[in-house]
Amino acid sequence: MTDRISLDQIIHTLSRDAVLLHPLPTHDTRLHVVITDVNQTACDLLRYSREELLDMPISDVVGSNTMGSTFFKTVAEDGYAECNATFTARNGSPVPMEVRTSLLQTESGPQCLTIARDTTERQQLKHALDTATRELEIARTAKQQFLSNMSHELRTPLNGFLGMTQILMGTELTPAQREYLSLSQDAARQLSKVLTDLLALSHVESGNLETMCQAFELHPALEGLISSLSRQAGDKSLSLDLDIAEDVPCNIKGDASKLRQILINLLSNAIRFTLEGGVTLRVTKTRQSSSEDNHCTLAFAVIDTGIGIPETKLETIFESFSLGENYLTKQYGGAGLGLAISRQLAGIMGGTLTVSSRHGEGSTFTLTLPFEIRGPKRETGAGECREAPSGLNILLAEDEQVNSIMASRLLKKAGHDVTIVGNGQQALETLADATFDLVLMDVQMPVINGVETTRIIRQGGAENVPRDLPIIGLTAFARSAEKKRFLEAGMTQVITKPYEADELILAVESVRR
Repeated sequence: MTDRISLDQIIHTLSRDAVLLHPLPTHDTRLHVVITDVNQTACDLLRYSREELLDMPISDVVGSNTMGSTFFKTVAEDGYAECNATFTARNGSPVPMEVRTSLLQTESGPQCLTIARDTTERQQLKHALDTATRELEIARTAKQQFLSNMSHELRTPLNGFLGMTQILMGTELTPAQREYLSLSQDAARQLSKVLTDLLALSHVESGNLETMCQAFELHPALEGLISSLSRQAGDKSLSLDLDIAEDVPCNIKGDASKLRQILINLLSNAIRFTLEGGVTLRVTKTRQSSSEDNHCTLAFAVIDTGIGIPETKLETIFESFSLGENYLTKQYGGAGLGLAISRQLAGIMGGTLTVSSRHGEGSTFTLTLPFEIRGPKRETGAGECREAPSGLNILLAEDEQVNSIMASRLLKKAGHDVTIVGNGQQALETLADATFDLVLMDVQMPVINGVETTRIIRQGGAENVPRDLPIIGLTAFARSAEKKRFLEAGMTQVITKPYEADELILAVESVRR
């Protein structure tokens, strides 16, 4: 009697869960085992009265798919088992349950105490969460696709504009025409810089920004960078110098694109905020474990004699959209993105970006980044990595007319022979009939795109074309994940549009066989 009172108390005091008492089913008796006691919660969930549930076969409310012979065999052997099961209500609707069954020894023999908790709300919440996650992923993918498409649509014409202005600068111009053209170039470069920073900010915030390491020659890359900014400094009568320490290696492996983006931000800012004197990019090697170690840490210090930064703003200048001055009385311009993006890019690349400054005395921004040393270590002065090559036979696959004209003019001016085709199919046909030293391959083209064309060549599917033919990708898609995909397809390296003349020429020189 005491056992029965205690059991009744357990059954009827667990108001949150459905509780059923029934004998232990066996393989032979399962269909005939009936419910001997039940609480009100079970009645409410299954929509039966207590009288209807009592003496009802347990198999009428619990399917055998989960609480079958295996489940009750575990109960018999271990005295306890749990599972997720689906009960059936009176109206036939399923009721998902979290079930725990314990074996009790009573005066009337072994009894199963089954406690079941309704998980309908939990499953609905999980379903809603899964749906929201899927919708969020769809929206995120759509956003990234939109950004990629917008990047492509903006960068493609911008590349043609910048390239043609560079070609025009090499022609005979009046002083006024040269000034107007220079101003146009500055505006286009500033637009390109802001676009690059905005896209990078979006990728950083979404967690989609990745590093893309590839071998490159540091010294000519830095010299080209300084050259591209020299006119901006010259317009303000500022000196712009490059100082590379003797022990800094030339052939290294790292993310050249992001390094260039950071240094352009730092140097552009330094020139903008310097009224007299000059700007220096000083490169030193800060660490190399041993002479056998092929890794090193390089420091890129951008030193200016500009207006300096108040101590109270030394950290806030690295915040997104921080301008360091009232936006209504802006004297120096800028979108307030460059430093924020640069510090985040440095962190992603495993480095740091710090600043030291005194108001009115200039500033020094120091970027430290790890690199892998490739080939022999540099022992000579800056700019002596490799003699400038000439006379290469280049196939240019580009469907945008303005971009193909611009690239071919720049290459011919550098002494190369250029053949132009408009799609991947034409590229394969032309390669089959003539020998080329390298291919400049636009990524997005009709008929066969640049990625598929590259893949065909690398897999040996192109007639009379060596699989290892150098292929430089040209793309207006700026995401690291996209560039990585192009490299995995077999491209030797990838240049992002809009590109400067020196970038194109250096890329061509770097893959010369």
